[in-house]
Amino acid sequence: MTWCVSKMGRSIAVAVLVLCATLAVLTIVAPSDVDAASQRDVFSNAKVVELHNAAARTSTATGTGQDLAGHFRTGVATLSCGTVSGTSPTNTVTLDGSDDNSTWNAAQASFTQCTAACFQSVAVRKAYRYWRSVQTIGGTSPSFTCSVTLLMADPSSK
Repeated sequence: MTWCVSKMGRSIAVAVLVLCATLAVLTIVAPSDVDAASQRDVFSNAKVVELHNAAARTSTATGTGQDLAGHFRTGVATLSCGTVSGTSPTNTVTLDGSDDNSTWNAAQASFTQCTAACFQSVAVRKAYRYWRSVQTIGGTSPSFTCSVTLLMADPSSK
């Protein structure tokens, strides 16, 4: 697997490291009497989606639902905020889950409120098909350049 470094490169790389630490397994090695095709690893059963791209936001923003079709059970979300400006700026970021991309279950995961440049990660352990992020921005003339990335995996799948 080749990783391209971009604005999201740091978030994705850290998400992979945090996920590996969370799952505490990179590869489940099959016994010698089982063929190699039946071996399972995190990377073959993972999906990375960008819930909010790195862009300056000055008001509350709700992302579009991202389809994680499959049986992804666990993962990690990352919040990466670079440039922050304004008077007493606040950004509260939550992740919503949905089975149908219509009815949303609010705040299935949340980050600590961001008031300055930050990088955070949070574990996600719900099996929703669709995920989106909501950035609730407050303060006087606030501006946050943030991205939200979600890495979901199911190492028990083949």
